[in-house]
Amino acid sequence: MSSVSPVHSLYRPRSTPIAMVSTRNHSFLAKLRAYFYRGGERKEWKSTLFSVRRLVEAAWIVVLWWGERRVFRSAIEACQWDQWEDWPEGAMPHRVVLIADPQLVDPHTYPRRGPLLSATIFYTDQYMSRSYETIQERLSPSTTVFLGDLFDGGREWTHEQSSLYAQNHHLHEDLIPITEDPRGARDWKDYDDSYWMGEYRRFLKIFPSWPYRRTVKTLPGNHDLGMGNGIREGVKDRFRTYFGETSGVLEAGNHTIILIDSVSLSNDNNPKIYLPARDFLDSLPDLLTTPPSSALFPHIIEEAANPLPSPPEQSPVPQNPTILLTHVPLYRPADTPCGPHRESKDPILIHAGYQYQNVLQPTLSSELLQKTNAKYVFSGDDHDYCEVEHAGNIKEVTVKSFSWAMGVRRPGFYMASLYTGNASPDAESVQGRLCLLPDQWGVFSAYTFMLLVTILAAVFDFWRRRRAALNYRGNVLPISKGLGGSSIASVYGQPNGKNSSWRHDEDGDFKYSKRKQYSTGWKAWVVYTVREVLSVAAVVFVWYAWLIWRW
Repeated sequence: MSSVSPVHSLYRPRSTPIAMVSTRNHSFLAKLRAYFYRGGERKEWKSTLFSVRRLVEAAWIVVLWWGERRVFRSAIEACQWDQWEDWPEGAMPHRVVLIADPQLVDPHTYPRRGPLLSATIFYTDQYMSRSYETIQERLSPSTTVFLGDLFDGGREWTHEQSSLYAQNHHLHEDLIPITEDPRGARDWKDYDDSYWMGEYRRFLKIFPSWPYRRTVKTLPGNHDLGMGNGIREGVKDRFRTYFGETSGVLEAGNHTIILIDSVSLSNDNNPKIYLPARDFLDSLPDLLTTPPSSALFPHIIEEAANPLPSPPEQSPVPQNPTILLTHVPLYRPADTPCGPHRESKDPILIHAGYQYQNVLQPTLSSELLQKTNAKYVFSGDDHDYCEVEHAGNIKEVTVKSFSWAMGVRRPGFYMASLYTGNASPDAESVQGRLCLLPDQWGVFSAYTFMLLVTILAAVFDFWRRRRAALNYRGNVLPISKGLGGSSIASVYGQPNGKNSSWRHDEDGDFKYSKRKQYSTGWKAWVVYTVREVLSVAAVVFVWYAWLIWRW
């Protein structure tokens, strides 16, 4: 019997006696060298740590962990209070987080429907829920305030359709009919109060209140109620029932925080809409006047025959610094720059349309500043960041949207640190910082890049294996199973099968025709690549599902 070469013996048909197979013992280094320089000696490398598929799977695991975990923690950790606060040593400031325009995606947001809308809702909700939870866990703010636009279609989901106003307009001469949204999809107006209730529960699930911390969600936006004369009574009553009064006062860190329902205050034709906000605004000058402390009145016991002396006149007590919160920004000239942190190069527009208004009217803006005596103003609505200074050294910050689906690449929120100490009333008592959230589109781009890498890796692995097969003596094509349960032989055709180009050489080994190989190479390439990608996807999807489920 002729001698059998060690290389050929590895690929002898199963009918070959075991005794004829070489028992050559390959060291690890020899295998590694053979794999990278000669395509391997036809060993089952798919089960080893160094196979192409295993390397790609490992890369996917790292990238998914980064995109689903690390980016959120890194973004919030970069905004820790002690990294930017500059108060005297021993100060205990009151820390506030301001969140603007989460604007939950719903059928009113996009005309898209079906799986595409469902995917958008899922990923935006997941993004905001993770961001909010990380903020509460890592930053531990004492107070969290939402600046309006909690929903996107909240003003629409009601049985009280605008057509009722149009039909009964002759009975309500002071009402202006509410027009239909010119950009709305055909079916969004078919939703009613029951849909709104589902959105309300969805909002509470994404943004739950945390124990021992104050969370304020009462300030409405134009997407919650509407704007000005477009607000319906039923919509506002529903919002007040579930969230509370839309205007109010908070005390935090020796500061007075005023929440003003500016969308209702912009109404001028329905007293049931604007009167509560108007009465609140008019009462602010008296409300903000701090009464003298009872400690200034001495406790004197006198006999009934002797009348009590009149209390001495007291000097007015200094008022706490006032912070104004409004959903719609205050008026400013059209070309007012917004500072370096704004994504858009354009300032906030002076514009109005269906149920929105970019800034408040000049007269209303001046009245708000005069009656609140505010030193700081925080607003939302625009979705992008804007920082301006009004006359009288009054600083206004328009906070970024909290959602990545609202036209900004990097969503964010604002952190405000409140501290007065023993400083003079004119001293700076509020320090703030914009905190940016992860770039969700960048994460999606990284996943897309990894998919491309996976495809290219499968193509490269196929090319490497095919080249290794052609380099063997006599054009021997090894019968070695490839990754994903396939084999080079099975891809090109089975031995002794129909239309097969395989044949036995003089030693009993199989040989393959180059002509057949090149005529069907592209098909084999496609089949092998698809199988490899699907094999990697099976591992990736399990890991991704675990990351989502175990947040």
